[in-house]
Amino acid sequence: MKAKVRYILSAASALLLAVLLGVLLSCSHSERKLLTCNSIEISMVDSLKFVTAKEVRSYLDEKYPGIIGERLDSIRLADIESLLSARSSISGCQAWTDGKGVLHVSVSQRLPAMRFGDAESGFYIDDSGFIFPLHRSYTAPVPYVSGNIPVKVSKGFKGEAPREEDRKWLRNMLEYNSFVSKSKEWRNRISSTRIDANGDLVILTSMGPEQIILGKPDNFEEKFGKIGKYYGRIKPQAEKDYKSISVKYNNQIVCRKDM
Repeated sequence: MKAKVRYILSAASALLLAVLLGVLLSCSHSERKLLTCNSIEISMVDSLKFVTAKEVRSYLDEKYPGIIGERLDSIRLADIESLLSARSSISGCQAWTDGKGVLHVSVSQRLPAMRFGDAESGFYIDDSGFIFPLHRSYTAPVPYVSGNIPVKVSKGFKGEAPREEDRKWLRNMLEYNSFVSKSKEWRNRISSTRIDANGDLVILTSMGPEQIILGKPDNFEEKFGKIGKYYGRIKPQAEKDYKSISVKYNNQIVCRKDM
């Protein structure tokens, strides 16, 4: 009998506790529904400077006015995330509110892998080949390719290159960048990279004044192997510096003293 009484008392206590918790949660939820937004906190996940917290706040005020004073349960968090993520320099955004009436917005910027530019315009790409515009006052410290860039996009363009041949070219340039950056021999010796009028990839190195013509951006291991042979075997025996070295042809190193 005593065991039965203890069981009943325990069950009653558990039920009472559940009811009290439910009441507290309900009250808390009701209080939260009455809370209004009293401040916005913008945090930048990375150290890039394509966009600042102040600019994010200004853009948010322009596109979603009236947040301050709005009830927390009425703030369209998904809309805020979509709105900010649509900006070319922003790769991701998370928005949430807390029990103190604060709207938190966390922003991740798009990480550039390379920068391209010609006489008129330029753009960045990330490691997936996604194109996004240059910034008016900030230049990211990434490899730069100048000259006759074959990929032509309008100012302010963002997204994948429209043509497959352009997307392929950008992928090949990313492979070039990856090869150089991973190479202990070459990653600190490439002083400039450009595309000439023929569409050839041309580099200058810290090892001499010669311009080195790689041709199409492909077969980098083979081509850089030939460049190594030039500096190791041919250049030491030359009476004077060559003007250009071409490694674009199979099984050949073409050295020219004139241009």
